[in-house]
Amino acid sequence: MAIISPSSALESSIPCSAKPHFARRLTALDPSYLTTYYAIDAVNFTPADLSSALDTLDVAYLPLVIQEAAGVPHDPSFSEQKEILQHCHGQFYRCADGAEARRFNRLLIEAGSVKGL
Repeated sequence: MAIISPSSALESSIPCSAKPHFARRLTALDPSYLTTYYAIDAVNFTPADLSSALDTLDVAYLPLVIQEAAGVPHDPSFSEQKEILQHCHGQFYRCADGAEARRFNRLLIEAGSVKGL
C-alpha cells in the first residue's frame, strides 16, 4: 500500500497551463483528487478487529485501523479518534466543517502530545 501526497506527486506532473484548474478542484475538495485506496493484507496473521476499516476513510484514521487490526490496545487519544471515526463515518477533516479535527488536535496539544506549535 502506498499513500502519495497530492501536492508532491500530482503537482510535479501538471503542466503550468492546467495548474489553476487543478487548484480549483483541490480547493473544492473534489473527491477524485483526494481519494486513494488502502488494503489490509495480513500474512500468517488473522486481524484482531477490522471494524474501523470502513470502505471510505480519511487518511488520518489509518494508524487507528492498523492498531486495531494488530490488536494493539488504544491509548486515550486513539479511543477519542475512534469515537470521531464512528460519529463522522470515516471523515476527519471535513466532518462538521473541520470542527472535529480542530477539537481533536486541540486535545492533543493540551495533553502535551503535540509540541512546538
